[in-house]
Amino acid sequence: MKAMKLKTMNKFVKFISLISILVMCICLLPVHAEGETTIHITNAEELTAFAENCSYDAYSKNMIVELDSDIDLSGTDFSPIPVFLGTFHGNGHVISGFTIDEDTSPCGFFKVIGSTGSIQNLKLRGTVSPSRRENHTGGIAGINYGTITASSFSGTLSGARNTGGIAGVNYGNHQPVYGRGHLCGQERYRRYCRIQPWQYHKL
Repeated sequence: MKAMKLKTMNKFVKFISLISILVMCICLLPVHAEGETTIHITNAEELTAFAENCSYDAYSKNMIVELDSDIDLSGTDFSPIPVFLGTFHGNGHVISGFTIDEDTSPCGFFKVIGSTGSIQNLKLRGTVSPSRRENHTGGIAGINYGTITASSFSGTLSGARNTGGIAGVNYGNHQPVYGRGHLCGQERYRRYCRIQPWQYHKL
């Protein structure tokens, strides 16, 4: 009888020990912010699908996007990212070969970067030239309410009022960013074009 009780007690102790180990393992797991999601983009297909998903403005909220390689969008049906509310890590990679020429305003690689949006260390090379003389046209963003850091745009850019190498209109924060290429815009009723570098310390 005593042997049976001792055997039962040993099983119970082992069970408690196992539960304790499981609890410790769970506590050691990395903690992420509530609702935070990380995705990795490595090719044109994944980037195009991501842009389409961002047509729902809450899709990118609390999202971290990691660009893991250079991407050439030549020959694809890429459309600009409508709204971005997360953090986009370019990691120094280049997205090139895109032409944004649709009839849309605002117009840019990102149409709108929201107040929670952050673009970091991203290099863009392409053409942003809406089919009509649209307002709020920029190489990286048509309108920026968020943060653009250590990023650049080079290529061809044209629009009407509020046309800028980095952002057509900026209401957000910034760190030094850089643009270079052919810029056409409009001030009141005067059309202008110029070829020059744009160095922005204030957007």
